[in-house]
Amino acid sequence: MVSIKSVPEKMPSGSPVSDGRCDGACDLSIVVLTMESLFSNIIVEALAKALPGQIVGIVRSTSWMGAKGPGGLLALIRNRCGWLYTVLLISQLTVCMLAEAAARCLKRNPAVPSLEAIQALYGIPVRDFEDVNNLEAVDWMEALNPNLIISVYLGQRIKKPVTDLPEFGVINFHPSLLPRHRGPFPIFSTMAAGDEETGVTVHWVDCGFDTGGVLLQERYAVEAGDTVLGLSHKSSRVGSRVLVEAVKLIAAGNPPRISQNERLATYQSWPSPAEQRRFKQAGGKYGSLLELWRYI
Repeated sequence: MVSIKSVPEKMPSGSPVSDGRCDGACDLSIVVLTMESLFSNIIVEALAKALPGQIVGIVRSTSWMGAKGPGGLLALIRNRCGWLYTVLLISQLTVCMLAEAAARCLKRNPAVPSLEAIQALYGIPVRDFEDVNNLEAVDWMEALNPNLIISVYLGQRIKKPVTDLPEFGVINFHPSLLPRHRGPFPIFSTMAAGDEETGVTVHWVDCGFDTGGVLLQERYAVEAGDTVLGLSHKSSRVGSRVLVEAVKLIAAGNPPRISQNERLATYQSWPSPAEQRRFKQAGGKYGSLLELWRYI
């Protein structure tokens, strides 16, 4: 059974009252920081649907962990993780492009729209920036006057002055039960560790990676037959709902900010080829192209 983890009605004593708080219900003006991908676009469109008029801009990062563009991303993953992960990523990108092309030919909207399609459907401006922290990006966001920023699969560290822009702070979506499985590949980490339970976390952004106080979590079982693709899809669907609930808590005033227990923290960087072999030998599955096509 899926259940939302209980959170206090008030922040713990000693937490600042000026961050992530408004007095009573308030209207939000939200900027989303993201990358173009199947699972991030699921969440971004869900936010646009559930929060009409509140998403005022989308910043699309054109780099990930320092890699610029699709070619740079592929080279980075090949160098860090080997050819298997690279082929999986190429396959995912190819299937997504084919699905979008097929939808255009059939004059249909794809199940998961691109960010350009989201811009057209919901009237939300989208701007590309290599670094969300550079002056041009900051100036563009500042002109939108956001009072909340949401990070969804961004792949960059968010720094000052971006974190200082919104009155109510910056929150991030992470597909694990933080503080467990911090890092860039939490779904793989969850399955490689043999966890029987996982979930999603919405947390406040601080100066670290996935270390900020927890606003909301939801947990669910890792089921027999789950794949990396399948669990990623489930995380995006569940995470969409949890993010919307987190935004409502912020709008209502005095949202939670629960410190993470560092004694329970784990961190997984890039899965090495050896770790991937162990994952496969233990029965782990990445998922098939047919499975991916169904999601699209």
